[in-house]
Amino acid sequence: MNDKSKQNLGETLKIEFPCIFDYVPIIRRLVSTIAIAHKFNKKDAYRIETLIDEICNNAIEYGSKVVNSLITLECEFTSQGLNFTVTDNGGDKKHCDRLKQSFKEAIQNKKHISYKRGRGLRMVQMLADELNIISDPIGGETEVHIVKWKRIQV
Repeated sequence: MNDKSKQNLGETLKIEFPCIFDYVPIIRRLVSTIAIAHKFNKKDAYRIETLIDEICNNAIEYGSKVVNSLITLECEFTSQGLNFTVTDNGGDKKHCDRLKQSFKEAIQNKKHISYKRGRGLRMVQMLADELNIISDPIGGETEVHIVKWKRIQV
């Protein structure tokens, strides 16, 4: 493989961890440190930490109702940026419906989200360059996909 084709390949990090909040600070710092090694600036590395924190905490709080369930974080670092997906085993149908409604409101840039909780999704929507949520109300599994592009240093 020549050097040019190596540049196009991303590096993937996949972590499965228990639905315990204590793991999130360690994981967000790990991903942020790797982002800096991949030439993200410090401001965007901090934004990545915030994104990881919000999405993982949400997955733990709402998306994992089964004892001993796992959260999966998969990150792909490319020359253009970071793609990451957080997947949980699933919460109840009520939460899936609320998540879809909050996401719809965040996408529509509504100033007021109708639920007392869920304002973190607005922040995620503001910090992420791309955001997509797939929620299966029957199986309960929720997958949040985020893209954060690298900013060109001038």
